[in-house]
Amino acid sequence: MGGLRKRLPITFWTYLIATLALSGIFPLAGFWSKDELLADAWLAGLVDNKLSGYIVFGALLIAAGFTAFYMWRQIELVFLGNPRTEAAAHAPENGRLIAIPLILLAICSIFAGFLNTPSNVLGLDNLFGAHLFTSRLEYSVAYAHVGEFQPLIAIFATVVSIGAFLVAHNIYKHRQIVETGRDPLELVPTAAPFWSLANARMYWDQFYGRVFVRPFELAAQFLADVVDWRFLHDYFHDQVLLRGFNAVARFLGNPVDLGIIDGAVNGVGRITKWVSVELRQIQTGYVRTYALTFLIGVVLVIVVILLPLLQRG
Repeated sequence: MGGLRKRLPITFWTYLIATLALSGIFPLAGFWSKDELLADAWLAGLVDNKLSGYIVFGALLIAAGFTAFYMWRQIELVFLGNPRTEAAAHAPENGRLIAIPLILLAICSIFAGFLNTPSNVLGLDNLFGAHLFTSRLEYSVAYAHVGEFQPLIAIFATVVSIGAFLVAHNIYKHRQIVETGRDPLELVPTAAPFWSLANARMYWDQFYGRVFVRPFELAAQFLADVVDWRFLHDYFHDQVLLRGFNAVARFLGNPVDLGIIDGAVNGVGRITKWVSVELRQIQTGYVRTYALTFLIGVVLVIVVILLPLLQRG
């Protein structure tokens, strides 16, 4: 981009305040939080004789320096100099919906740190009250630390941040990136490896991709292709469910339905047909046959009636 300081003045000044606060420049909010972290780490090494305190102190200083460097790098590349694109040359300032929150956040970045200033620091503790915010939290949090101001550490950390500002300014003020299209650090032989490492985000994406993403994708592909498709669909569905269903259906269709059920029904039909054919022969159409049949029936009835009497007597 470049050159947005004139096109977006509100955004520039609020971003500049945020840069100074994030870099821990006195007396912005980030200064007080960074100072207490550095002081606690230093005292843990000096007073408590913990090696971890010195290690954390050094790591925090390095992080503070890098933070100040990349924040001022953004100031140089985004807001200072001349616009490098048509979009940057004609960029409009943010509307109230965005500008007002930026202004409020910038004001908080300037004054919010005074809510919890440490003790014995330039009389500010008498003006605002030392550890005002910590005293409000000590009844609701497990650990509320109260410490004194460490001026030497604060000055040293501020010098580190300002030094990082100057280094970033000296590297990016000449705008080599406009002429070459490449970052100035990339053109310095001694700095190029470090720039490549930082530009590649310390290869964290590659590491994360190989350690977490790629195994997850392989596991998902195995579950989808082998377990779900080949086993559940091709084998279990087709071989177990489909073939099992077809086998049961064939068994129920042929032996049970056609053999037993239809056989029983058809057997009753055949018996009925045979009986009807046999009984049909009785219907001869001759009166003498019917009279003889009637006579035999009467005799049988009389015999059935007289049979108990004959047995008694």
